[in-house]
Amino acid sequence: MKKKQITKKQHYISQGLLKLFSDDGRHIYECLTSSKKVYRTDIADAMEENYTYEHPLLEENTLEDAFATIEGNFIPQVDAIVNKLVSSDNFTTDIYTQICQLLEIFLLFYYRSGAVLSEFCFGVDDSDTKKRLRIRRLLEIITTRSYLKQLATSIRTGYDYSLLHAGTSHFIICDQYIATVALSYKNQFANTSNRAIGMKDTMILIPLSSTFYIAFFNGRVPDYIKHNQISHLNESQVFQINKIIFHS
Repeated sequence: MKKKQITKKQHYISQGLLKLFSDDGRHIYECLTSSKKVYRTDIADAMEENYTYEHPLLEENTLEDAFATIEGNFIPQVDAIVNKLVSSDNFTTDIYTQICQLLEIFLLFYYRSGAVLSEFCFGVDDSDTKKRLRIRRLLEIITTRSYLKQLATSIRTGYDYSLLHAGTSHFIICDQYIATVALSYKNQFANTSNRAIGMKDTMILIPLSSTFYIAFFNGRVPDYIKHNQISHLNESQVFQINKIIFHS
């Protein structure tokens, strides 16, 4: 019997999503904050790590294959939403409903992201222990289906929303996938990530493409973020949002 081929490069941010931040569908600019490097790279080589989702108690490629199946259904729906937004100046309740229906998957992509995986094993030095610990924690969250479902419900019912449009500028995407920001820090719009999705005085920024983000928020936001409608941002405002994404 032929042995199953294991995927070496396993992306903690889907290649299908990265394409929506590419200028040619193949390449993206990546920034490594630790080494202060910015470079252009192929999407196949961005936001990935060798054997990211492997665990000794799982059959090889189990999680990678599961995520690929989810992406096969999820990415075309995101593409369709973006295409609707590009072809129309209106942000309809129909589009908002479609986004809300995908919230559990958006949250799944957040918990499988590189930054969150690193947080799961923060303070652990041994590399093998780190990988086992972070996958165990990931599985605890994503296999408890009610957790993601209840968190998505909290966002839908407890948050206002705004579709952020970058105009001729471009949004970035971070390796946390979903960016978070505290809204009550000294009563300012702070560049402080609190990772408190589902809590009060928080805004979460979910990437749709380099042109569109959906913002869910509870608390005071800048005046240019319009409640429950589309917000057309100027270059300075896009820069401010990108700073939040960058610091996440």
